[in-house]
Amino acid sequence: MDCAHSATESVVSRFSSQLAGVLRQPDRKRIKTALRERHLIGYYKISRHFKWALDQVFLHLNYTAAIVVEDDLDIAPDFYAYFRHLSPLLIRDPSVWCISAWNDNGKASLIDANRPDLFHRTEFFPGLGWMLLRSLWLELRRQWPAAYWDDHLRKPAIRRGRACIRPEVSRSYTFGRIGVSHGQHFDRFLRHIVLHNSSSDVRYDLMGLDHLTRQAYDAQFSALVYGLPLAASPAEALVMPLPTSSQLNNRNFTIGLLDRPAVRIEYSSRDQFVAAAKLLGSMSDFKQGVPRCGYQGVVSVFQAGRRIFLAPKLPWNGYVTAWNN
Repeated sequence: MDCAHSATESVVSRFSSQLAGVLRQPDRKRIKTALRERHLIGYYKISRHFKWALDQVFLHLNYTAAIVVEDDLDIAPDFYAYFRHLSPLLIRDPSVWCISAWNDNGKASLIDANRPDLFHRTEFFPGLGWMLLRSLWLELRRQWPAAYWDDHLRKPAIRRGRACIRPEVSRSYTFGRIGVSHGQHFDRFLRHIVLHNSSSDVRYDLMGLDHLTRQAYDAQFSALVYGLPLAASPAEALVMPLPTSSQLNNRNFTIGLLDRPAVRIEYSSRDQFVAAAKLLGSMSDFKQGVPRCGYQGVVSVFQAGRRIFLAPKLPWNGYVTAWNN
């Protein structure tokens, strides 16, 4: 608890018998900021709260892993099963630094709702329901920022080439229209995210994890994307005749992205990416040069019964940090 809000206190007390305990933030003193950032004080309070809370979990209670769930999130029926299944990747693969329940492009018009068992690697930190290990927190806390903690995690020097795992169909949903961000992106994107609604349609017990390791995923990802038919525009990508998924998958890719017909659109500038993303209806912004859901510069969505990959033109030399919104 990091407030003296009576309504929040009331909700917590109703569930007190189901909780192992309630920790209360002792430091609620006023945070000093420059006058020009006084109206952004909420971002400073959130960052202070995260550092205190994660210190409690990892340094005082000595847990080895934690799932961070903000108070304006709803979660899917299989939320914990999802994390239980994917958490071994955090231990096995040092290139994976978080598991997220969130798909930034998780609107109904952009996902394959029949594939709640499809998981992706992404170099964009999604947040909004995410798991980290104690070892990562010991690394992060040394440079924890005074504000804007999530954008801090997206800095190349902090991310260090690592990726998160995110779902095709989100396991979290935000109803936080009112908050420090003043509803940024909420009406256009966040309120339309589809929350997975079943606890039994994904057989986690029959699924492996090897295909999501960097070694296995990277060995296939680029060849898969750049072996697809090339469309000149999003409009063409939505209507052009495509080979069947079995015809496309003649190399027996195992990372789960070719079970339906697929096509590629290329971009070679920030403006080209933004224009294509807007036509597809996906989020078009960048953080530290990385587009939301991006992996190796590639963003995939699902429309009109086909997977569409928005991919950088080769050769690709990595993210351009100047591409920011």
